[in-house]
Amino acid sequence: DYPTALRYFHDALDRISDDPEEDELRGRVLSQTGRMLSNCGLHRQSLPYLKDCLELSISRNDTVNTTYDYQLLGSIALPNTCQMPTWHSWKGFSL
Repeated sequence: DYPTALRYFHDALDRISDDPEEDELRGRVLSQTGRMLSNCGLHRQSLPYLKDCLELSISRNDTVNTTYDYQLLGSIALPNTCQMPTWHSWKGFSL
């Protein structure tokens, strides 16, 4: 069930250290959390997780996950364009 899974994901994010060696795991948890929130119809709430995931993938020069992250953001943003904040309004984030 989604609420239980979200609790586990949030707990995992709290437990993952800031060590760069944990970045891959952190990115996976962020991505799954964002996808789950989106699947629940909580598109706006999913965006911060997906933004952090994308920024992490870009900083790691991870082209495979960067592509996946853009696809996931696009699948949320395009069908919900009238409800989404403008991308350029996110401080420090540009496409």
